[in-house]
Amino acid sequence: MDEKENVQPMSRLFKLTQYKPLAQLCLYGYNLWMKQRIKNLFWIGSAKKDLMAMPVGVQEIFGYALHQAQSGKKHEQAKPLKGFGSAGVVEVVDHSGGGTFRAVYTVKFNDTVYILHCFQKKSSHFDT
Repeated sequence: MDEKENVQPMSRLFKLTQYKPLAQLCLYGYNLWMKQRIKNLFWIGSAKKDLMAMPVGVQEIFGYALHQAQSGKKHEQAKPLKGFGSAGVVEVVDHSGGGTFRAVYTVKFNDTVYILHCFQKKSSHFDT
């Protein structure tokens, strides 16, 4: 009888906690395992439409870079944009089959990542 009393509470505890954390992951922008608030995304002008017009591989890279920015991290292809004085304005560059693609965003604000511009870089010189 004592043996059942010890086993039953443990199995009941397992049933209660088995799926609950998965259901609450990222609920209201809060990741329970990371204990970190995920920043909101705010798209300026046609930035989202421009990103969605890019090749799928570019969308995946930029999407992951933006997710990392929301989490307070920096993507390996992200670098501070020259001429802005600090790392508050960031540029992600991807060289894909169709050319060079760029996304520019700012992380200066505490609760939001603002995506300023997504575009394909036009070459200023001709390959011969």
